Amino acid sequence: MANPPARIVDPANLQALFYKIMERYQVKANEIKNLKVALVDVHGHGLFDCFKCYHSWYSHYSWVQLDLKEMKVNYRWKMKCQKCYRGHPAAAVGIKPTFGVEEMEKMIENAVCRYKGVEFPKKNPGNRRRHEFVPPHFSELCEKCGWGQVQCWTLPPYSSFKA
Repeated sequence: MANPPARIVDPANLQALFYKIMERYQVKANEIKNLKVALVDVHGHGLFDCFKCYHSWYSHYSWVQLDLKEMKVNYRWKMKCQKCYRGHPAAAVGIKPTFGVEEMEKMIENAVCRYKGVEFPKKNPGNRRRHEFVPPHFSELCEKCGWGQVQCWTLPPYSSFKA
């Protein structure tokens, strides 16, 4: 019986994922000259595990900055646990997301498409009506939102908010 696919991407497999997807779009890391365009912010479906209260949750707006030149995750924006924040806002700490292999592949492909200036092929656009009225998360719990100063889901694709 074959092993099930890895749930979480480990750093050893990350470069292989980058290489496979960049090769598909004919992008070579050593040909990327400008570091500013090599750093691309993308979001995906990430898992958060609070180490204080052991609460876990998913967010579709889990942000990472991918470095296409170095073929690595440059930064993972954190979110605070809603349970811990509700009890003691000052004690809530930011938690970095983890991603499954398939999700990381989509995020890398999205970053490569942005770098190349082509449209990212969305497999399943889904029902977007709900998202027009309900925000995906509380902005004060999200580092990308500047802990409540902006809404990361409304930022332009290449902007990066630093509080």
